[in-house]
Amino acid sequence: MQRFFCVLSVNSADGCHVIKNYKGFLSYIFFYLINTFVYVIVLNNKNIEGKGAGTTLDDFDFIDPREFVAKLNDHDLGDALIIDVREQMEWDYYHLEEATLLPMSTIPARMSELPADRKLYIVCAHGVRSANVCYYLKHQGYEDVVNVEGGMAAVAALKGFQYD
Repeated sequence: MQRFFCVLSVNSADGCHVIKNYKGFLSYIFFYLINTFVYVIVLNNKNIEGKGAGTTLDDFDFIDPREFVAKLNDHDLGDALIIDVREQMEWDYYHLEEATLLPMSTIPARMSELPADRKLYIVCAHGVRSANVCYYLKHQGYEDVVNVEGGMAAVAALKGFQYD
């Protein structure tokens, strides 16, 4: 049996999805440290099926930070919500007044605060955590989730604030 590391996103009780395969343990640790959501390690190659099987990170929308800031400035977001998935310390440093803080680690427990019938713009520091949250929300049945590319680093720079 060939062994490898396979990172899974376990987003529901009845299914999961392979995000990335790694042949080296150090590569896996690097990926895990950057993407601290709910993952498990599997040591053999098995078919994974279930709710959301086959969904990829391309199955939700992205918005360019310039377009996002233009919408903010023009008050053109309609009834959409901006969800900031960074941690409190990051939020305290700089945040959008229009945003709601829901750190990524709290999303599963706070799903009731996220209306499924409204567009959700998801933002983090650089766009990685927000992509994971968008992926998770799609698996939970949210249809209109949008990842803000470049995260708050890009948005802040466009608004004249040095984030990093």
